Amino acid sequence: MGQAKLQELRPAAARLAAQRLEKEEAAETLERELRSTAEELAEGQRRLAAAYSEKEQLLVLLQEQRGTLQRLAQEAARDVAEADAMEAEAQELRARAAAEARYELAAWLG
Repeated sequence: MGQAKLQELRPAAARLAAQRLEKEEAAETLERELRSTAEELAEGQRRLAAAYSEKEQLLVLLQEQRGTLQRLAQEAARDVAEADAMEAEAQELRARAAAEARYELAAWLG
């Protein structure tokens, strides 16, 4: 009778062994997929960090350029003001020279 019972249990044991093997294979597959996903996530994080760093560098460059442009604009404004002052001085000198020339001509003509 023990032998008959053993014969009955063999198919169930084989089925359980097959199920266990199937579950182990599924677990290994899931583990590989998880590892792959983790690697992809890590790569994405590295790329994101690199992009963030690049963005920060670009912001620094933009701030430097903004400062340079502001400085150049101030210099240009000073140059324009200086040119305007020189123009006004030149007009004043021309007017003075014309007045002196008229005075000398009037004195010469008598």
